[in-house]
Amino acid sequence: MGKDEELHLVMFPFFAFGHISPFVELANKLSSCCPGVRISFFGAAASVSRIETMLEPTAKAKVIPLTLPHVDGLPRGVENTSDVSPEAHELLKPALDQMQPQIKTLLANLQPKIVFFDFAQWWLPEIASELGIKTIFFSVVMASCTAYVTSWFNYHTLPTMEEMKKPNELCSKALELPETITLKTFEVLDFMYMFKSFNGTLSVFDRNMKGINGCDAVLLKSCRETEGPYIDYICHQVKKPIFLIGPMVPEPHSGDLDEKWASWLSQFEAKSVIYCSFGSETFLTDEQIRELALGLELTGLPFFLVLNFPANLDKSAELKRTESFSSVIEGLVNDCQLVMLPLKGDQLMNSKVIASDWKAGVEVKRRDEDGYFGKDDVFEAVKSVMMDAEMEPANSIRKNHKKWKEFLQNDEISNKFIADFVENLKAL
Repeated sequence: MGKDEELHLVMFPFFAFGHISPFVELANKLSSCCPGVRISFFGAAASVSRIETMLEPTAKAKVIPLTLPHVDGLPRGVENTSDVSPEAHELLKPALDQMQPQIKTLLANLQPKIVFFDFAQWWLPEIASELGIKTIFFSVVMASCTAYVTSWFNYHTLPTMEEMKKPNELCSKALELPETITLKTFEVLDFMYMFKSFNGTLSVFDRNMKGINGCDAVLLKSCRETEGPYIDYICHQVKKPIFLIGPMVPEPHSGDLDEKWASWLSQFEAKSVIYCSFGSETFLTDEQIRELALGLELTGLPFFLVLNFPANLDKSAELKRTESFSSVIEGLVNDCQLVMLPLKGDQLMNSKVIASDWKAGVEVKRRDEDGYFGKDDVFEAVKSVMMDAEMEPANSIRKNHKKWKEFLQNDEISNKFIADFVENLKAL
């Protein structure tokens, strides 16, 4: 394309704000750095206004409302995972699959150069190719999680529990995954979800594999400085262009703190308060809540614990879901000491990288078979980074934390990722 030609892009995330947020961040970054970029953002009709509030006012972006077909069992008007119980999440995928004619008509009318799509839309590359449109699979999780998923791409049977614990046994000896990706029993039990088929549709794993195999390129929200070995492994498995955009540090929150919280926090010394949250779509059992609260109480430090329950989802909650990798990045750039208690999905892999590879935080000790943790496990983890600051591992963790903070806040590095990515888009 010509140097001054407009680059029209489509963003098409899955219907979950943990997926929508990274697509919005990408749209905002591209809009702010590249005046020649125009974006059409696909979103479920009920989510349009919320997406519009997340997009920068200066972004040259328009949100296109989509109509979800009715699926038996999915309540009318439900168009996002935050609006339904975890059990009903899976019904959004067959609804999405039935949208193929609608999406093809939209793309034929819009005629963008490139479509960025999510894991669930495995059918999109074929539709776009027929229209002469390029496709990019945007992986919104860390490269380590993507690497784990791609380790099974050439495996033609359902892996066993032991094989999933140690994926390196299936790797090429010339290029193995880092030892960080060795899973515990309770972690494997969670990851086995990606191989399950619900409602007669493709599994999460099959959607990922078909989407990645069918696209023109893969975009990772990562860089070699942070996850080099995982990126090398993905390149080895995928064998197609891999684009990197860096960790995409979210913009800091603006505005004044609510007076109630400002008054409460003013009673304590800086960096002495514990904030504990698991995201708006992660729910703890009664036993987990009890042990967690008792463990935090044992520290003697002031804390507040944010909990959510399936029957009381707060629709007005902050849209950048705290279970995403963005929350870890916000913690690093705001001098928060990271004590991680991952409960599901990519949380499990994020914590491994932060604790074992970056050595910038600690994980709460868990029992192998079921992931059980007690109050003493919580206390010891918090104590190791907040109360024993001059001892190890706190001393090394704080130094590593400072190093990663400086890297993540380097605007020159961040802008170069964007500039290089745009050149790759134009070449594509």
